[in-house]
Amino acid sequence: MGGITGAAIIAVFAWIIKRRKKDNTPEADERVKHNIFRFSAYASHISLAVLFLGIFIFSLVGVESVSITYLWIFFVAYIWVTGIGTVIARRR
Repeated sequence: MGGITGAAIIAVFAWIIKRRKKDNTPEADERVKHNIFRFSAYASHISLAVLFLGIFIFSLVGVESVSITYLWIFFVAYIWVTGIGTVIARRR
């Protein structure tokens, strides 16, 4: 039931955005797409570096297990940062 509700909300937002747009110019040109691609590539590489650095530090300290909660927090933070950064790159 939640999936249907979420899809309906997204459909309403897409419809509103389509109705508000008056001209036929594209949302993003090649330069914007290139900037978004570069940002996504940098964000993924930096997040992997932070993850490997964290694993290295935990191993160095001697921690044998890490709570899955920390991994979820890292994953959700990565998604948020990438999403917000993409929106900012698209607007500029």
